[in-house]
Amino acid sequence: MIDVTRDELIEVRKLASQVFGNSVSPNTCYRWIRKGSNGVCLQAIKAGRKWLTTEAAFNRFLQARTESALKADFTPTTDKGFPADVSQEELEAVGLL
Repeated sequence: MIDVTRDELIEVRKLASQVFGNSVSPNTCYRWIRKGSNGVCLQAIKAGRKWLTTEAAFNRFLQARTESALKADFTPTTDKGFPADVSQEELEAVGLL
């Protein structure tokens, strides 16, 4: 939880731009906060017209997005290293066996 009396608050868009090295759309920042990305929402507070977060909250968000994306990309493989959902015939047809 963000504590406005203790935490150093940074505008989400500025922090994201610092991390990624380019400008981040306000719509992207809003989506991260309200709808999330890869099932993970960015913890932030609204102060006036700006959304604010902390470096720690932003780091947790990026780490959770990464972990979620890695799980989603996981494809079980056979003992030979081929995706488990591909048949022997399919591999032979494309010349991999």
